[in-house]
Amino acid sequence: MPMDEVIRGIEQTDIENMQDVIQAAIKRYRELYPEWKILFLSAQVDATDEKSKAILKLVNEAEECLLYK
Repeated sequence: MPMDEVIRGIEQTDIENMQDVIQAAIKRYRELYPEWKILFLSAQVDATDEKSKAILKLVNEAEECLLYK
């Protein structure tokens, strides 16, 4: 399957299948780059529980690092 079709399929993925797509991409990345660490973090931006707030803080810090690189 051509890569543009793969990308188009990902772009059209529904909410029920998105987690499977992300997990497959992470698995493949780990196979290709076993010496690298990879982590996918997500949380609702308006979350109120402490664990989600902690994840959001990490995401914001990572974004800042990328912006000021």
